[in-house]
Amino acid sequence: MSKDFGIKKLIAWTPSVKNEEEGALDGDIYKDFHWSRSEKYIAKKVPKSHMRRMSQLSKMTVDLAMKVTNEESFDHAVFSSRYGELVNTVDLIKMLCRSEELSPTKFSQSVHNTSSGLFSILSGSQASMESVSSGENSFSSGLVSALSYIFTHPHQKVLYVYSDDQVPKPLFSHADFFDREKIGVAMLLTSEGVGLKASVHQEYEADKPRLLKKSSQARSFLKQFFTEKLKNINLQDSHYELQISLL
Repeated sequence: MSKDFGIKKLIAWTPSVKNEEEGALDGDIYKDFHWSRSEKYIAKKVPKSHMRRMSQLSKMTVDLAMKVTNEESFDHAVFSSRYGELVNTVDLIKMLCRSEELSPTKFSQSVHNTSSGLFSILSGSQASMESVSSGENSFSSGLVSALSYIFTHPHQKVLYVYSDDQVPKPLFSHADFFDREKIGVAMLLTSEGVGLKASVHQEYEADKPRLLKKSSQARSFLKQFFTEKLKNINLQDSHYELQISLL
C-alpha cells in the first residue's frame, strides 16, 4: 500500500548528546519543523497551576502537543508511548512495599492515557483521542494508527505524539538499551499534502526477522528526517515496514 499525506508541523526534543547539533530544515516551508536538545525539557505551554501535579513525562507530552497544535485545529489525536507513566507506577509500588498510603495523584496519573487526558482537559479539545503502546514498536505502531485515521477520514488533521521518560533505575537493566532515554516527538498530519508532502509505503509480514537495532525507532526517524536529510525514511518493526518518501 502506498498513499500520500502531509506533515504540517513537527516538533521534537531529546536530551543533549555530545557533538550532536540541533536539527532544523532550511527554507520558509520548513519553519515549523524543529528538533531541539537540552539537558532538561522545559514546559512553557502548560499552565503553572497544573505543573506541580504532573509527572515529567506528562509535562513534556502535553507541552509538545500544545506547541504543535498552537493556532491549529485537529480532528483526532494519537498518543503513543512504550513505557507510559512507569515512573509513577514504580513510586506506587515502593509506597506499597513501605506500607505507606498511596498518593491519590500518582494513582490517578499512573494510567497509560494520562497525557492524552490531561491534554484534552488543558486544551479544551473535544476531539477523539487514543493511546497506543506496542513494546519496541510503539513509535511505528502509533504512526500507523495516525496514518490509518488520515486515510479513512479525508480532509481531516491528526495530532500524533510519541513520548517516553527515562526508565526508572530498578528496571533499567530490563529495558532495551536504545529505549531507555527520554524522548518526545509531536506531529500534525494531514491527508491534503499541506506542509511537507510525503508518501508512505507499508508492508505487513506476520513474523518479520528481528533486526539488529542501532537506535530507538523514534530517534532513528528523527536522525533520518533531520540530520541525514534523506529523501526516504525507513522504519521497521516485528510486523511492519514503513517507507516514508519526502516529496
